[in-house]
Amino acid sequence: MMRDELFYELRIYETVQSRLAGLARQMGEDVPPLFRRHGFDVPLMHFAGVGGPFAPIYGYLLRWTNLDARMRAWGAFYSDPEWIAKMTANYAGEQRVERAHIALMRASPLWAGYRSADGVAAGDLVEGVYELRRHDLSGQDRAKGEAMVGAQLDAMQAAGGQVLGVFETLIGAPVQRLVSVTAWPDVGTLAAYGAAIEPPGPSHDAFLLRPTPYGRARADFSPHPHPDV
Repeated sequence: MMRDELFYELRIYETVQSRLAGLARQMGEDVPPLFRRHGFDVPLMHFAGVGGPFAPIYGYLLRWTNLDARMRAWGAFYSDPEWIAKMTANYAGEQRVERAHIALMRASPLWAGYRSADGVAAGDLVEGVYELRRHDLSGQDRAKGEAMVGAQLDAMQAAGGQVLGVFETLIGAPVQRLVSVTAWPDVGTLAAYGAAIEPPGPSHDAFLLRPTPYGRARADFSPHPHPDV
């Protein structure tokens, strides 16, 4: 099987509760044309985090063919006068984000075991709620830790979850970490799994995510087409 050579960028923002709606609106309305202008792919998902270590959060997942393209795109975006004007208006002199968490990742070999047999599935949008886990592999045998995470993901799928992606962190503390995203049909199905005995695994933190109306993921995190394509 061919290895996924793309880079993935996970951006999570600890957001002031009263500013979450404004940030979500800006990301859904103001940012997409600017991203297109500067060579970004459409983000693979946008989400609001309603449960987890530092909720509320807003975040999204990008993919890149290489890191040079990433640097060029972000440099052009942040210096765009239209973005500066819209960001200034949206902030309105009030704090919006407490802290940003940015991780650059590659696809983990584990992901191959959960991708659809036909490659892209049908590209269907995935409904329900998402669970993002950050599995800490520091201080232990890497292969053993990955196998334990795989056993947990297998159990999640058996309980009704759908593994959308599994990544290994390259940049972003701590580096020795796997990141998984699983979709659940509803909160009740996730809660039922949480009440069961899960296979043992490395320590992790978990975030309950609600995809924004414009930010649902496609199966296997297949890319979204640009709106003008």
